[in-house]
Amino acid sequence: MKRYAVNPVVSLREESGGALLYNPDLDDVVLINETGRMIWETIVQPQTATEIAAYIEANTKDAENVLADVESFIESLLPDFVILYDEADAK
Repeated sequence: MKRYAVNPVVSLREESGGALLYNPDLDDVVLINETGRMIWETIVQPQTATEIAAYIEANTKDAENVLADVESFIESLLPDFVILYDEADAK
């Protein structure tokens, strides 16, 4: 089962309407919106895309295409900002 978590070297700075992620190893910055910030806060501990989507659905008014949006967001941040944990590989 794939779980996603923040890359521990990445820092987050809250901004109006979202946040800024900074990876010092790459000297790279990514701007994320408010929903992206919610996802980021959720993956402080490893979570599956389904668990993340359930959290977003429970905490926002927009529940359309949440799982697909979560997967797309995470894919855009792999591997530099988000780390993939595949529990099948760990066994």
